Amino acid sequence: MKLTEAKLKQLIVEVLEEGMKTIADLPEGTFIKIDGHGKDFIEIYYADEAGKESNKFLSPDNPEMAQSGGGVVGLDYESQLADEFPCLNAMMISFSAVEAGWGPLLYDIAMEVATLLGGGLVSDRTIVSDFAYGVWDKYENNRPDVEIVQLDNEQDSFKNGKQDDCLQNSSRKWAKKLNKDWDETSISKMFKKEPTTLIALRDQGKLIIQDVELNF
Repeated sequence: MKLTEAKLKQLIVEVLEEGMKTIADLPEGTFIKIDGHGKDFIEIYYADEAGKESNKFLSPDNPEMAQSGGGVVGLDYESQLADEFPCLNAMMISFSAVEAGWGPLLYDIAMEVATLLGGGLVSDRTIVSDFAYGVWDKYENNRPDVEIVQLDNEQDSFKNGKQDDCLQNSSRKWAKKLNKDWDETSISKMFKKEPTTLIALRDQGKLIIQDVELNF
């Protein structure tokens, strides 16, 4: 059964907008940590003052983190098969596990980090869940502060060279669900964002950075 546009819009509104958390919602003692792991990937997560990850979404009985959301987003320095399909040097969301309402803030930070360190941010190139597709669709349609760059496919369909060629397996899967062309899906694109969230977190003393060099 194909997912209709109306159903997708309803999913976006219900899941992403209702209860969506911002920096102002961070409880006292809750920080956001950007944690580098060599040159392979970065984790972005909610943490305590010492930089220890909040596990509320894994351990709901943890009284110390009872008020703060839990969540982590993984960010790969390269998209899948980047040597063959460079995706404009985009970084890629590789995994996420986030409590309801606390995901968009981490995605914003991931997008800003990817813009500072690479060409921008893309979704996983092979599998994108219903929830994750809703996130990317919201960025495309409801976020004027985000720059969107259309990427090419593996066959260089735009005939403009290899640099913007990108693995589009997930785009084709979602295009089939939505009865669209692959390049009409939000996940066929790269997203860029100025570091406004990072600056706000830094200025409020809510940001911990480890083993990653970010200039902003």
